[in-house]
Amino acid sequence: MESVQRLSLFCRGAGTRFCIILLSLAILITSAVMLKGSFGKVAGYLGLVAGVLGILGGLAGFIPLIIFRPAWFVAADVKLYRLGRP
Repeated sequence: MESVQRLSLFCRGAGTRFCIILLSLAILITSAVMLKGSFGKVAGYLGLVAGVLGILGGLAGFIPLIIFRPAWFVAADVKLYRLGRP
């Protein structure tokens, strides 16, 4: 629990760009796995775009490049919801 609190404090301060890159990398990896599974191509490719643009935005300090993140989260959540229904 303490390490989560430290990471939270780090992401609020000077590590904001690092946290954006870290989350974007996680989205990129998850989307690559989604492309091979039963999630469909739309959510997978949207996540790849969101991940790459997020990494570039974090490196360049241009935060508006993370605009695709909410779209990817919605697409992945809708697919997860549909997979969970009988």
